[in-house]
Amino acid sequence: MIRTSFRKQEKKPLTLVAYFILMTLTYMMQVFSTHKLIKYTGANNLLLKSSKTLFWFSLVLWFIVWQKDPGFLKKD
Repeated sequence: MIRTSFRKQEKKPLTLVAYFILMTLTYMMQVFSTHKLIKYTGANNLLLKSSKTLFWFSLVLWFIVWQKDPGFLKKD
């Protein structure tokens, strides 16, 4: 059986920066691919607006969770 150590996890600025870089790259790839799809298929702007809304909603929820105290597990 594998046992993990129970130690307090700390918020590190590098994790925050890496997350924002990855989210920005993902967002840019999504926007460019959605614009190409709309351009070639003639689809309406609903796809673009919904994808932007979902992206910002997930970013806001992540920030709320990141600010919360994760708590701790009690040892047996």
